[in-house]
Amino acid sequence: MMMNYYPYMKCIFISILFLSLVACGGGGGDDSSSSDDTSSSTTASSASTTGDSIADDSTTDDSTTDDSTTDDSTTDDSTVDDSTVPKVDQQELLASGTIPLEDLVVGADNTLSSEYSLFVGIQLGDIRRAYVSICEKFNAIDSGYRVDYDSCVLRGPLNEGVFASDVLLGSAQRKLIVAIWLYDGSRPIYYVWNYDDNADSQSLMIN
Repeated sequence: MMMNYYPYMKCIFISILFLSLVACGGGGGDDSSSSDDTSSSTTASSASTTGDSIADDSTTDDSTTDDSTTDDSTTDDSTVDDSTVPKVDQQELLASGTIPLEDLVVGADNTLSSEYSLFVGIQLGDIRRAYVSICEKFNAIDSGYRVDYDSCVLRGPLNEGVFASDVLLGSAQRKLIVAIWLYDGSRPIYYVWNYDDNADSQSLMIN
């Protein structure tokens, strides 16, 4: 009796074919997974690089803003208008007590003298006899001057129509009046003298 092996061989062939298909399908699944992992890694790396780039740009912008702010503030602080600075008189401040004596600034050409000498020379020509009074305090009035003769710094008679003398004055005495009294009883002749800032020496001359 002859056995029929055909059904057995058919089953073996189908089994081998099924195993082959399963093996191929499993390999394909591994490759796809590997590909997905690689893609995810690439995407994450790109995102990280982009984040670092954004952070660098932000740092650069902040630095630029700070430098710009510093430059503006420096420019504002260094701008000074000299014309707005008030000029003061040191002598006035010293007299009022606003500035201490030790803070007084003295120029190299200032001799710090509190006195000066005034030469007085009067020559009246035909008027032979008269009396001279040189005073500090006076006021102008309609008829001439009102003189405080208690403030006189120099007095004396003319000698043959001439009067010459030196008088030492304080630095604050910068304006004087000369009253020449005639012996005929007429009103005195007045002359006003002012200190000359441009002169090396001070003189009062009447001719």
